[in-house]
Order: sequence, then C-alpha cells, then structure tokens
Amino acid sequence: MTETERKALALMNEVRLERGIPAPDYLSARAALIRAIEQHEAFRQEVSDVISELSSEYTSMGDYYADKLQRLVITKPDPIAEAWVEATGNSVGMLPVMQALAARGLKITNI
Repeated sequence: MTETERKALALMNEVRLERGIPAPDYLSARAALIRAIEQHEAFRQEVSDVISELSSEYTSMGDYYADKLQRLVITKPDPIAEAWVEATGNSVGMLPVMQALAARGLKITNI
C-alpha cells in the first residue's frame, strides 16, 4: 500500500468512526472525499494568499518568475458582488450594474 493509499484509508476510517459506521460504505467514502477536497482547497488558498502578500517582492525578480507565481493566485471574489447576489438572489452578479455605472462614468470602490 502506498503512502497516498494509507492516507486515504486513514481519512475514510476517521470519517466512518466519527459517524459511528461499523464498516466502510459509500457515505463515509463520499464524506472523506469531500473533506480531502476541502483540505486541498484550503491549502491552495493559503498558497495563493502568501504569493499575493509577496507580490511586490517577486515582481522585482522579473516577469518570468512573476508570471510563474501569478498562476498560483486564486482571484478573491468581489465582496460587493457577493453582497449583491446575496441580497437580490440574482446569480448574474454585479456585471450589468457595474457596466451601467461605468457608462455613466461611475465606479464602486471599497473604502
């Protein structure tokens, strides 16, 4: 058994025991997979945040390195657009509003 297989089995058993399931089943495997994806996404976000914090330093290394590192940055959602979707239920988001404002020479900015 490989190290990855051991980790997967341990994670599945952890979820199974938390749920009081005596034997591995579909639901514990599914929950373990979801947990693994959540952990992976959290790690990706952590890497992205560190790279974003260091962006002023790595741009001085030149465009080659900046481009290589920039692909690891996850674009954070616009909090104003999120608030719009939450308040209105409009999944289209803020794009039409932002375009209408821009046509009038206006722009929403975070203060």
